[in-house]
Amino acid sequence: MIRWIAPGLEQKTWFRFVIGQVESFIRFELESPVPLTISYGPTPQGGDIWIKREDPSPAPKSVHPFPKVNFTDLFAQYVERVDGQYRIRLDLVRICFALLSLQEEIAQCDKMDQHSRFPCEASSLYQARLLDTPIVDVCVGLLEQVVRLAAGEKHLLIVARELWKGKDCAVCLTHDVDDIYGKSLVRYGYWLASGAWAAVRGSPHRLQESIQRVKRWMDAPRDPYWVFEDYVRLEESYGFRSTFFFLALRWQLSREGRRYRILDPKVRSVLHLLKRQGWEIGLHGSYFSFLNPSRLKQEKKRLEAVLEGPVMGVRQHYLRFRAPDSWRIQAGSGFQYDSTVGWPTYFGFRAGTTRPFQVFGLETGTPKLWELPLSIMDGVFDSWLFGQVSVEGILELVERYIKIARRYSGVINILWHTDRFNDLDAAVYHAAYKEILALLAHGNVFVGSCSDVLREWQKCSAGKGVEIVGS
Repeated sequence: MIRWIAPGLEQKTWFRFVIGQVESFIRFELESPVPLTISYGPTPQGGDIWIKREDPSPAPKSVHPFPKVNFTDLFAQYVERVDGQYRIRLDLVRICFALLSLQEEIAQCDKMDQHSRFPCEASSLYQARLLDTPIVDVCVGLLEQVVRLAAGEKHLLIVARELWKGKDCAVCLTHDVDDIYGKSLVRYGYWLASGAWAAVRGSPHRLQESIQRVKRWMDAPRDPYWVFEDYVRLEESYGFRSTFFFLALRWQLSREGRRYRILDPKVRSVLHLLKRQGWEIGLHGSYFSFLNPSRLKQEKKRLEAVLEGPVMGVRQHYLRFRAPDSWRIQAGSGFQYDSTVGWPTYFGFRAGTTRPFQVFGLETGTPKLWELPLSIMDGVFDSWLFGQVSVEGILELVERYIKIARRYSGVINILWHTDRFNDLDAAVYHAAYKEILALLAHGNVFVGSCSDVLREWQKCSAGKGVEIVGS
């Protein structure tokens, strides 16, 4: 058991939130009637461990908590032992709170891109070149190291938590279903018009390319976007399951553009097929729903009516998200988890962690909401590989991120759109996804849908209470 001593903070919501998350991330339990005490304050206090508090205000004000921190060897830089006490001269609490609650994005809500998203380039993580460093996990790892030392000196029993059914880490497989109709006169017309416009502007070859593209698609024996059975067969061959996030639009033509109707008999049929065979169905919240409570509730209700059962999770279309408003709307709509928090233009750890976490900023009495952060999205590879997308390049990055997840017993959340699973326009992505599954099958990794992963994580973190006293 760990007892936290934090004068003046014992009843503060933000402090109880971040300490609860930190303790749930620690990968072992202390089984002893004698507690290990950690004090948190601006000057050294009692306890086995002291963590320096940089910000004396009631709640952390700084949204740039790590401007000059070198995260490569925190122990050597910030830990010392004085008078029998381990002292950590780095405000881990403030850093973890700022990242997990997305304080920087809340403070700079005026810096939005054309889709009303906080741009990665405006973040401290980007500016410090820390996008692929899960800073919260690194900080918790430092605390784990110090707790182990202090517990050893007090002869406290340390019991490792079993995570991911004995596997090293976990991977969420997810698919956003943006479109299901590849063979479309509207689509063909758009391609031809784009080619013609390019020809007028001095690139006549683009029109010929568009004509050839339309011909290939028209000659295809089946619709290249209708790939659900292909996904099922492939993932089933490895014993994997995934989450499909479906739009729940009333009309095929809407402010979303040309998409699909959730009440279309063909769509209803595939939804029931996926559900029956064990795949999870989540809601792909429409473009305008991320700040519209009534719209999101209607879409959830519509999808649940078709499925004849509850929908647990949501991912917003275009990854449109604004903290904490979107979280509040999702929780108020009855979702158990969100899986939107990731960068639309980069890979990395937007909330600073590879782990699922409970969100901060919900009104009192609102049901709890979990976040399963997004790590890797297929659409980013083209810019990341400078237009030279290859199976090898994709696998290299996926392997690197799985290695990071292993280090922290965390989760990598992979998004592969359903329109990236055909050989007409997405042959490299199609082949790469097959190779990713083969890699996971031989990597001692727990693989599942968002609900599968969240369920396993909740088992591991269940029963961990937080004891905070004022002195």
